[in-house]
Amino acid sequence: MIQSVCVQDPPTGEHATLPKSQKTILIVDDERPILNMLREILVDLGGYDVLVAPSSREALLLAAGQEEPPHLLLLDYALLGSALNGIELYDLLHEREGWQGIPAIIASCNAPEHEVHLRGLGLLSKPFALEKLLSMVADALAPLASR
Repeated sequence: MIQSVCVQDPPTGEHATLPKSQKTILIVDDERPILNMLREILVDLGGYDVLVAPSSREALLLAAGQEEPPHLLLLDYALLGSALNGIELYDLLHEREGWQGIPAIIASCNAPEHEVHLRGLGLLSKPFALEKLLSMVADALAPLASR
């Protein structure tokens, strides 16, 4: 079952009823069940607005159509069928005007850690617990809390 790939813990405690956030997250993952699951978790439990794309190409098209950039990028590293992996997609998105400085989290079980850390990105190792996902997202967005 796909959920067991990413979510190890059921939603409990403080994350069960978070207030609506004013932050937007762009999620890019080539596996639609995981993409949908991440969207549901971040919308329903995190209270975030979420944009989704199943490939690097669709993410770039979505980015081109956005008036305002998202507050966080959550990118799968291995985007199968895409011309770019998650780190390469991050690099291209950060070249866009207004997209510099957007924090990003790379979700992967095999991303090269040195490339992730060189860029100052977060690394969410798969499989991951629900609490870890929500914690990393909140931590990445914390510096933006006053914006």
